[in-house]
Formats: sequence, structure tokens, C-alpha cells
Amino acid sequence: MNVFESFRGFWGTAAELSERAKTLGKAVGVKPEKLTMRLIRYYAAQGVLDKPNRLGREAAFHFKHMLQLLVARKLVDEGVPLEVIGKFNLDASMEKLEQELLKPEKDRATIITETYRKEIIRSKNTPNNSKQQLLEEELVSEINEWKKNTHEERIQLQKTAMNFEILLESFKKEQNYLLEKIKYDQDEKVDSQLRYLQDISNKLTQSQYDKEKQAAYMEYLLKQIEKQFDEQQKQFYEQQKLIDEQHFFIAQIKYILDELVDDKSIITKVISKFKKMTKKIN
Repeated sequence: MNVFESFRGFWGTAAELSERAKTLGKAVGVKPEKLTMRLIRYYAAQGVLDKPNRLGREAAFHFKHMLQLLVARKLVDEGVPLEVIGKFNLDASMEKLEQELLKPEKDRATIITETYRKEIIRSKNTPNNSKQQLLEEELVSEINEWKKNTHEERIQLQKTAMNFEILLESFKKEQNYLLEKIKYDQDEKVDSQLRYLQDISNKLTQSQYDKEKQAAYMEYLLKQIEKQFDEQQKQFYEQQKLIDEQHFFIAQIKYILDELVDDKSIITKVISKFKKMTKKIN
């Protein structure tokens, strides 16, 4: 079975590419510990790998990226400049990359050297040291990783600050609501107490008014009774006076009758006078 078969459908992030490449690397002679996420990002930035796709906010890699990574890692160990490796990786098909990984080291180095002689000659104008190059790659990769982490931390801090501001604003609104509610409740209690006191005051005032009204009415009735009593007393005195006058006249009549029994004319006059007096009294 071909060693590449179980990896052809790969699609994932840099971390997933690193893990899967370590497994395949063991089969084709690449040291797993060198296949780090930082190296993948560095190779992608230097054009050694095809430009990755996107998987949400993450860079997404597939099987060809895995082959290019393994080929680059082998060729660097064999002293091939990174610029030449990038040119080879971008030009080669997946079949070509698979073949290069399975070829003996001598044949692979010779073929690539002959194919990209001009690029090698140009790159040799500057000193090339595979170990120095690896150190530079690691350094650049670490710097890029630090920049990425710093950027992510800054974004996270901004999100945290934004969330804190949202929570703070929510807290302020809740606090204002509670303060308004407390103030409203207190005002309502004060108003209720004032209404209660006002009601009591009104009742006391009404009661006092009723008492004064009743007292005035009783005084009025008392005056009416006194007035009626005075009238009755006055009428009584007048009646008593008339009765006394009647008694006086009766006594006179009796006296006259006793002395003038035979004088009828005098009797007639007295009777007439008596009738007039009686009529006056009635």
C-alpha cells in the first residue's frame, strides 16, 4: 500500500498539518520534531508552500501543503537553498512531490541541483549554511509566532475591555433602575403617610365641625325653648290677670245684687256689663 494513501484527503489547520506531517514524515525519513507550527507559518510566509486557504479565521492546509512541507524539510537538511526549494515546490505537482520524497537522497539532490542550477548559483552569491539557515528560520518563525500571539492577545484584550464596558453599562443601568425604584417606593410611602395623616386631620376637622354644629343647634333649640317658655309665662300672667279681674267683677256683682235685689234696671245694667267683661276675657 502507498504510504501517502491515508493522507490524501487531509484538510485542516496548521496544528493539524503539523501532527499529520509528523506521522507521514516518519515513513519518508523526515525528523518529526522539526515539523512545527512555527515552521509551517514561516514556510507559508516565505513562499515555500502554496498559499493556504481559509477555514474561518484560521489558515487551512491540504495534502499538497503536507508534501511541500516534507520536501522542503528534507532539502534544507541536504543543503539546498530555501529560495530554490520554494521554486521547486510551487512548480511541482503532487505526484512529483511524492516521487521526490521516495527517491534516494543522492538522486534527489542531483536532479534538483541540475534543474535549478541558475537559482542555486544566484543563491551562492551569498554564503549559505544549512544550520545557519535553520537557525534563521526558527528565529523568524518565533518572531512571527510572537507577533501573531501579541496580535491575538491585543484582540482578546480589546474584546475583554469591550465586554467589561458592556457589563459596566449594564450595571449602571441596573443601578439607576434600582435607585429610581427605591426613590419611587420612598416617595410612595411618604405620599401614603401624608394621605393617611391628611385623612385623619380631615376626620378630626369634620368631627370638630360636627360638634360645633351640634352645639350651635342645641343652643338654638335652648333659645327657642326659653322663648316659648317666656311666651307661655307671659300668656299665663295675662290669663291670671284676667281671672283676677273676673273674680273682682264677680265679687262686685254679688255685692250689688245683695243690695239691689229689687231694682231690676240696675240688675240689667250689671248683667250687660258682666257680659262685656266676659266677652273681653274670652
